[in-house]
Amino acid sequence: MELDLDRFAGIGLAELDERAKLHERTDQKYVVPASALDAALAELADDFDVLDIDGRRSFSYDSVYFDGPGLPSFVHHRQGRRLRFKVRIRNYVDAGAAFLEVKLKGKRRATVKRRLALGPSGELDASGVAFIEGVYAALYARDFDTALAPSVRVRYHRTTLVARRGGERITVDRDVAFEGDAGQIAIDGGVAIVETKSHGGRGLADQVLRRLQQRPVAHCSKYCVGVSALGIADRDGPFRPAMTLLGVRG
Repeated sequence: MELDLDRFAGIGLAELDERAKLHERTDQKYVVPASALDAALAELADDFDVLDIDGRRSFSYDSVYFDGPGLPSFVHHRQGRRLRFKVRIRNYVDAGAAFLEVKLKGKRRATVKRRLALGPSGELDASGVAFIEGVYAALYARDFDTALAPSVRVRYHRTTLVARRGGERITVDRDVAFEGDAGQIAIDGGVAIVETKSHGGRGLADQVLRRLQQRPVAHCSKYCVGVSALGIADRDGPFRPAMTLLGVRG
């Protein structure tokens, strides 16, 4: 899927991070076909800028997700528990940088994300485990006692938009592919995963997408969809509607 991004003004990474300091935010995910996405982008161009680094507006991401015995991260997401975690090492391929990222659910189910820059190895080592334990204990006031191991690898291309006012951010992920011990699988090339990040989940992008008959898709975590699509878990239950929209089968 190609995006018409020429209508957007470019913005650098430092300014984007300064403008969109939403480390505690409400995320909404949509599975959007190409025609609706193009219409949405046309409406948003006057209010959003696009991340542009040396003329590049689409960036390669390569993430390895970690889980424990019995897949507690996956299971707790499937059950909708408030106290749950997601741990990944995200490689920003084009920038040659890697971060350990921990995502938790805070008050009012807002997403809380913390990250740690990694060294050249880009691996989860003792200092990374200590970081995870500290983040978990600080929010939940309990010990993190899960022995983590790599579970699913997810690759995709991302375009990031940021509002000129209000801190709202949008990511558009295309060419998503999952990889695990069982093999590889990719989503339908005619759809994209659009994630809006705003205070309360009522941003301008959400309003535009709804006017275009697009609705948030529950249980659309790329990690959980990957686990289900690759057959790593026995039950995919709530992730089945998202998998259908994405054109993948478990």
